Amino acid sequence: MLDSLPAEQKQPFIDHFVKSILGKADAPLILSTSKTVSNDGSLEERIKQTAAIYGIDPQRIDREEFLLGEQEIAASKFHVKEIIQEHLYKENTTGQRSKNDELISLGKFLYTTQMKFEIEPTEVPDFILTSEKLSIGVEHSRLEEGKAKAYIAELWKKYLNPTLALILAETHDLTGVGNLTLDTDIKLYDDKSLRDFNNKVIKSNSLQIIKELADFIMATIRGTSPVIPVFVKTFSYQPSNELFCLRYNQDYFVRNDFTDMVVAGVQKKEKRLNAYRQNTNIDECWLLLVYGDASLSSGFKVSEQSLTTAISSSFDRVFILNAFNQACFELQRDTAKLVYVAQKQFRELKIKPIAL
Repeated sequence: MLDSLPAEQKQPFIDHFVKSILGKADAPLILSTSKTVSNDGSLEERIKQTAAIYGIDPQRIDREEFLLGEQEIAASKFHVKEIIQEHLYKENTTGQRSKNDELISLGKFLYTTQMKFEIEPTEVPDFILTSEKLSIGVEHSRLEEGKAKAYIAELWKKYLNPTLALILAETHDLTGVGNLTLDTDIKLYDDKSLRDFNNKVIKSNSLQIIKELADFIMATIRGTSPVIPVFVKTFSYQPSNELFCLRYNQDYFVRNDFTDMVVAGVQKKEKRLNAYRQNTNIDECWLLLVYGDASLSSGFKVSEQSLTTAISSSFDRVFILNAFNQACFELQRDTAKLVYVAQKQFRELKIKPIAL
């Protein structure tokens, strides 16, 4: 792993590794790199680049599904541009980049739901959609990810970095990639869970938690009989020639965090709802909450059961769009239920299991 890092990242990694072993690391080490898949390469090159991003053998990617996925993305780009091109890159009073981002999200929403409207960019609300029968005001807002990012950073600080340090301290020549997902909601001690980072009982048992996790990972890699900790959701191991590294896969928004983000997004826009209705001659007001791009949230999944509490709103309709894969849900007002309304969501990358 060390050899694969850029020169400017090697020393910070070494310093943090030593501090972790000594128990003196006071913050998670986050090293980020950007990787893109070139459309100019051959199919084999594109699959190889994609496999490198996922840390898997290229042979595990289903080629037929990969091609179908590429075709879906290309079709989406074409149709979304077709929907919004009349208004894209025009001057606006709120900042061109911001308005264009909102416009692209709206185009993805209309394409994935297959709704047919004329678009008029405005300021209060953000857009007016019109058809022969309806005039709809649409307000756009992004779900804030600050809490989710801080949560992941805290997981690394409290559990994952110490676990990785313990594994590498005991097995210096271990290679490969471990992909881990934790259940941070399950109750462990005194009705407290892993997410209760600063709770006294969790802190006092942190060394035991880290040891159980490290022992489980090592037993899984060695092929012995692992004792699966109750707080582990999934773990997979991919052999490689590089020093062992651990990746954390958060398959879902933290349920409580996701609900909090939706509530905050709705409440933020509710304050101006009367202005939206008064300033425009519209029949309905919709709220479009957007998350997902090439950032952290693109890896999250939302399902019809992702909300933990009922959410009230004075908007006529509230939609939640994943701008990365075009999944879209509609909030059922005064319930904790989401209804899947997308017709053009991208298929997920199909990865074959490891051949034994």
